[in-house]
Amino acid sequence: MDPVFKFKFPFDNDLLFKEFESVRHTLTEYADPRNLMPSSNWLVSRELEKENVPYVNNITKALVIKYGITGYVSPRFYMLTKNTILRDHIDLNTKCSINHVILGEESPVTYTGYGAFFYETALLDTTLTHGVMNKGDDRILFKLSIFDETFDQVKSKLL
Repeated sequence: MDPVFKFKFPFDNDLLFKEFESVRHTLTEYADPRNLMPSSNWLVSRELEKENVPYVNNITKALVIKYGITGYVSPRFYMLTKNTILRDHIDLNTKCSINHVILGEESPVTYTGYGAFFYETALLDTTLTHGVMNKGDDRILFKLSIFDETFDQVKSKLL
């Protein structure tokens, strides 16, 4: 079974990008306590529920309600800077995520043992080793990190 499940959802990329720009100043280098070095090319804006991003907060609630996702779900923006690599990794504490690529669709996510997957919107199994080689401009991602349900549990709700 593939670790990426593509699906359609009517995200408004213009609004997502506008809200990304409004919180760009909150981007910080991603740091994982399992690694000694932060990733200067992989930037994250967390705690969006505390920011003035009404579309992000509304769309997060809509996805959770529509698909019956339970437990802790955290919306985030990520940016992988142009022409850089996000090294292979397993996400910390996240069982799966819904990712929507706002910019940078030309760079697939690659899973060890599974290959490369191009997507606009997809559910990803974040418990498996994956990474991205960004061959284009900055790759901007809206991500819903799901902490309490597995990939298979959420996938069954998206079907």
